[in-house]
Amino acid sequence: MPEHGLIKAVLNKLGKYEEGLKDIDKALQSCPTNIYIMNHKGAVLLKLKRYEALICLDMALNINPNDAVARFNKAVHLNNLRRYKEAVENYDMVIQIGDNLFRV
Repeated sequence: MPEHGLIKAVLNKLGKYEEGLKDIDKALQSCPTNIYIMNHKGAVLLKLKRYEALICLDMALNINPNDAVARFNKAVHLNNLRRYKEAVENYDMVIQIGDNLFRV
């Protein structure tokens, strides 16, 4: 796991999301097109219930539209925003991608 991912994981476990966002933003300054970092920023914003999560997840999906994790996070956020039709469309895309991350 890259260093920024480890920092994010620790801060998430501690519930220090705002501090985690600062570290993620620093990582994005050096790697602005890193889908992994952008998706993590979206996930943290999702936990904070901030609308900007959708912007970050869309940016991640612009880099790779077939990223199942970013697509799933977007679906969750749309569901939270009560945009159910769009949420279902994104859940369906996750299924179509067929990523093994979501198989038990």
